[in-house]
Amino acid sequence: RYQRSEIIRAIADAVERMARQGFRHQDLDDKWRHVGLYRRASDKKLRAVLIDLGMVKSVNKNDEQEVHD
Repeated sequence: RYQRSEIIRAIADAVERMARQGFRHQDLDDKWRHVGLYRRASDKKLRAVLIDLGMVKSVNKNDEQEVHD
């Protein structure tokens, strides 16, 4: 079972990784239906992957404000 704080951190990291690539998912909601969770065997850290990328927006990956919005 995952801790809620661990899930939130994994999702935040995935959203930030995507924004640093220049994209923002426009359809993430509080049900997290577009989020998958997994652990790598090598480090056991919980990670998130964003799926259903039909609704994404381009962002300026060099603008820290836009990356963190």
